[in-house]
Amino acid sequence: MAREPRPKRERRLAASADPGRNLAAARFFCGHLTEEQTRGFNAREEPQRFYMSACINFASGAVEALSVKTGVADAGADQKWRSEQSPENLDLFDRLRDVRIEDFHFGVLDAATGGKWVDATRIRGITVSSLPGVLVEATNPNGEVIRGAALTNVPTLYIALGGQMEATMACQKFIDMIQSLLDHARI
Repeated sequence: MAREPRPKRERRLAASADPGRNLAAARFFCGHLTEEQTRGFNAREEPQRFYMSACINFASGAVEALSVKTGVADAGADQKWRSEQSPENLDLFDRLRDVRIEDFHFGVLDAATGGKWVDATRIRGITVSSLPGVLVEATNPNGEVIRGAALTNVPTLYIALGGQMEATMACQKFIDMIQSLLDHARI
């Protein structure tokens, strides 16, 4: 049996396209990405990559479903909505949609593995003894300064975008932008 042509599939599924459901799935995987990263020393790179990939894929799918539902070629190209976004957010939006294509079609997830300084007292199972009021400080790749009685460096993923943006932040911003696009379209 031959594959169904895309235009025919889009016509058949247009009435049931549900961008909100895609976005809910993106939130689900973003939550898993965040949870994996908060495992501290036990955070694993491969699950972070899979969760990030799934998050970006479902979030991009919400834009595609919106396009089908509204009968436009690309809902993400809506000029009125884009004019309401900051240039930095549009760069992120466009980059993550490209990352989705590179990842989904070519198996290449453009995310660098790096470390992130965190307050060690916030990691489950870690006990820190320190003199009262004594703090140490470190700066993360995104410029965020972290202070605490003890710091540790945990594995995380970064997207290169005018500097390094932590994958969890990039995914959350991407989801927020797509939610604003759905709100704009009143879906």
